Order: sequence, then structure tokens, then C-alpha cells
Amino acid sequence: MTPADNTTGEGEQIVFGTDLPLEACHDIMHALPDEWTEPERWLMASKWFDYRFMHPVHATYLFTDAYRRVYRQMYASTFDRTRADYVKGIKAEDPFDLAKRNTDRAGLWKARQMADGLCMPYDLYIGIAMTWSLRKCRKEYLPRPTHLYNFDLLTAVSDTWKDRQSGILYVAKDERFKNERYQGSPIQDAHHEWLLEQVSTRSNIVYALKGLIYDEQVLPEEKARARWGDVVMSRIDDVR
Repeated sequence: MTPADNTTGEGEQIVFGTDLPLEACHDIMHALPDEWTEPERWLMASKWFDYRFMHPVHATYLFTDAYRRVYRQMYASTFDRTRADYVKGIKAEDPFDLAKRNTDRAGLWKARQMADGLCMPYDLYIGIAMTWSLRKCRKEYLPRPTHLYNFDLLTAVSDTWKDRQSGILYVAKDERFKNERYQGSPIQDAHHEWLLEQVSTRSNIVYALKGLIYDEQVLPEEKARARWGDVVMSRIDDVR
């Protein structure tokens, strides 16, 4: 499959660094400490689905962009709304310019790995982690990337993520998860399994299936039928 759509979410522009050639990404990976890169082998199967098409370096650039955006949002709501548009969160434009020393590089990489291990969208992970960090420490500044992955914080983030899932059915946004793009990819199948498990926790399975199959078109009807049978599927027709 081709690389992921690396826009900011509004589809207006490519996130800085996510169009870096794969050869350059490999060079960056090789320059990083082995203990940083070793977990990537299993994180590829645990990270949020939209990121599973991406090279870890591209994913970290995406995480960096999310950190900057959430930082500005949190700064506005916590400290000073008028100055929020001018704060950067991370001073260096390119955290992977290896010719320059960057104190945020390790934090961004490791915090991104923590989000991947929890199968969380990056902006959601950063927002929850920042909120819990501020609540616990009552600091007069927002947490740096290196503050976003201590053990106690990860427990709180994981618990909050589970709570959020009970009220919101999270769905991957990449167009390759649409039913019309289904090719039997393991990544696509894993997303289907995620959706099926999420639906099983809902009080109204019929409405959840209707939304995924016919409205958002991210779950093949035959997979839902195999899981819940003809009786449940026939009820969907009544609410369409």
C-alpha cells in the first residue's frame, strides 16, 4: 500500500517532515540509539490504525505537529488566549536535523512510542497526558515531551482512553479503510476487528453497525453478519 495521507486533518497541507523520502527516514533511524528503535518492530502492530502505514520517522513528525497544535490549545485554555497563536511548544522546526542538538528529540520519539503502545491518536494522547500532568503538578508551564511518558501518567492516560471509548466509537480516517478500498490487508482487517470489538460494548449494536457499514462505510457488511447473524442485520434495515 502507498504511504498514508499526511495532512493536518483538514486536508489543506502536508505536515512538515512527513513527505521526507524513505531513504532519508532510514538514515535517521540508523543514527538513533538502538534502544530507541528496537520497539518499533512490535509497535507497528499496536499503533493507531491511521499510522500503521507510516515509517516511524514520519509518524514522529506527525506527533510533533500534534504536540505543537495541542500545546497552543492548552496554552490558550490554561494561561493566555491572546498569546497562544505565538507559542511554538518546540522551538526547532526540524527535531530530526541531526546536525543540530535538540533536547526535545528523545522526548518526542519516546512519547510517540507510548501513544503507539496504547493504540491512541496522537492529539488525543497528548491532550490527555497534558491535562493529567497539569492536574497533578500544578505547574506554571506546559509539560515538555519528556514529561509525557512516566509510569503514573501512562496509567492515568490508559484509564482515560478506556473511558473515552465507552462514549465515542473511534474510527480511522485514512481513506484506505473505506469499504470500497478493502484489499484484505492485515492492517485493514485489524481495523475491522477493532470496530467489531467496539460495537460489542455498545448498548445499541444495531445503530452502531448502521453507522459503520452504511454511513461511514468502514466495516464490510459480511463481517458484521458473520459476527452477529442475519437477525441483527435484518434489524439494521428498519433504522436505515
